[in-house]
Amino acid sequence: MVIITSLFVAACLYAGICGGAPERLTAVALVAAALATFIFGSGAYTGGQIRWAIFAIDATLLLALVLIALRANRIWPLWMSALQLITVAAHVLNMISSNRNPWAYVASITVTSFLMPPVLVYGTYSLQRRRRVQGPQTSWSSFLRRQGFPKRKQ
Repeated sequence: MVIITSLFVAACLYAGICGGAPERLTAVALVAAALATFIFGSGAYTGGQIRWAIFAIDATLLLALVLIALRANRIWPLWMSALQLITVAAHVLNMISSNRNPWAYVASITVTSFLMPPVLVYGTYSLQRRRRVQGPQTSWSSFLRRQGFPKRKQ
C-alpha cells in the first residue's frame, strides 16, 4: 500500500510541478478525492453494502474530470473521465442490482483508480515533449466559447 500511495503522490507532484493548468487541476482533484475517501470512506468493504460517501466522492470527481475534459486542449482528460465513469457506473450497478458480486464491484472501482495516475503522468509527459518541440502550448480550448458558452450578458 505504501508503494501505491508513493506512486500516486509522485504522479500528482509531477503533474503539479511540470504540467499545465489541466494537469494541475486534475492532480488537485485526484488528491482531494483520495483525501476525502480516506476521511469519509475508511473501513473495510464487507460486500453487499452501498457506500454512499464513496459514491458521492466518485461522482464529484467524475464531474470535475468531465469539466476539465470539456475545456482542456488535450485528449488524455477524456481517458480519465472514461475511467471515472466506469467507477461511477460500478457504484450505480451495485445500488440497483439484487444479485451483487462484491469482488466484481471492488475490482472495478479499484482497477480504474490504479490506472488514473499513469494516465496523468502520460499527459504531463506529452505536454513537456510538445513544449520542447513546438514551444508554449495553450491549456484550454476555445471551442465552447466559440459556441456561445457561457452566455454573455448583452
